[in-house]
Amino acid sequence: MTVVNLFSQTTYSVPYYENSLYQWILNEGGTILSGENSTQVVIDWNTLGAPQLCLSELTKMAA
Repeated sequence: MTVVNLFSQTTYSVPYYENSLYQWILNEGGTILSGENSTQVVIDWNTLGAPQLCLSELTKMAA
C-alpha cells in the first residue's frame, strides 16, 4: 500500500520485459496523464476516494 497526496502527480514504473504489453488501470481517485500502455505511468491524484492502481502485463508467446 502506498499513501498518495491529493492534488499531486506521481510517476510509477516497472521493469521492461521483451515481448510484453502493459496496461495500467486506475479505479478512482485520479487521472492517468500519460503512459497507460507503457512501463511508466503518471497519475494526477485529483479526487478523494479509495484509489487502486493496477498493472496488467501480458507476454506475447514466440511463434
